[in-house]
Amino acid sequence: MELTTFAIVAMIAGVIGTIGLTAYSQIITKSGLVNADMIRAVGGFYSRSYDRAKGIGLLVHFIAGILFSGIYIFFMLNVLKLDALGATIFSGIIMGFIHGFIFSFGMAIISGKHPIEKFREVDFRTAVVHALGHVVYG
Repeated sequence: MELTTFAIVAMIAGVIGTIGLTAYSQIITKSGLVNADMIRAVGGFYSRSYDRAKGIGLLVHFIAGILFSGIYIFFMLNVLKLDALGATIFSGIIMGFIHGFIFSFGMAIISGKHPIEKFREVDFRTAVVHALGHVVYG
């Protein structure tokens, strides 16, 4: 795949996946099941303020979503050599789960140092919800 095409596909896929993951996390948070507001949690690391966290969190989340999309696509095309749509979707789901698993349990380990108290406590249920959200992204 040509570099320009690769970049465009990674950007489109990254934006779509990040919209899905963001919507999922907002629905879960509003349901009251767990605090899955990744946007404000990520933004809070940088802004150190709950009120200013949303804009920064969205920016960081979308940039990361596009970058990870490029990594996923590169891996699928060059390592797995996938060209069938079904295999690509299945591969994305598996990679999203692995990414989410690593991120979620890493998040649980470092959450105690979060600058915003609301995001300092992460339990097993929250980590599982985040891992499943990354399946949506994948």
